[in-house]
Amino acid sequence: MDPESAAEKLAHIGRSSIRTLAHVSGEEDSVPYQVGKYQFYKGCGLYFIAACADAAVTDFLTKLMTSLSFTGIGGKRTARLGKFTFSITDADQGLTNALEQGAKAAQKMTLSVSLPKDHEMKSAIGGASYSLIRRSGFVASYTYAKTYRKKNDLYVFQAGSCFESAFCGDVYDVSSGGAHPIYRYAIPMFIAVR
Repeated sequence: MDPESAAEKLAHIGRSSIRTLAHVSGEEDSVPYQVGKYQFYKGCGLYFIAACADAAVTDFLTKLMTSLSFTGIGGKRTARLGKFTFSITDADQGLTNALEQGAKAAQKMTLSVSLPKDHEMKSAIGGASYSLIRRSGFVASYTYAKTYRKKNDLYVFQAGSCFESAFCGDVYDVSSGGAHPIYRYAIPMFIAVR
């Protein structure tokens, strides 16, 4: 898909805007800054796929997502941004079939960022069409170190990358000398491509 048609499709699911806020501290002049905001239209939004082994896990995930909907996701949650309404729906049968056939299909696409284990890499990239993306950031843990620490960079296949050979991927430790490991999930979720 070319960038212009992608932008055209995105225009039908919501709109973006810039909001100006001000940082106010008791001793200094207020400092204005801008925050980008994206508002989904009614019936549009973010979706994710989850399958749970039992009712206890389903219940935990439901409580977790409901709690997260009140606090919000993304930046500037303190400015009341990122809140959402959470609901559960059954997957379309065509989507379910494509997911079930995913790893077995001749052509498969990953719906998540992923990275093969070392011994899987050679077969994974054979005949593949992929983009790499860098994952980095700071550790959000008070027990990890006395100061903010950066995670080690990890280059992964971007969601939407296509493969002929399936791979398992892994969960990688991206810590950089703190008190405990910091993990980055890089296991693929494949969907069949027809």
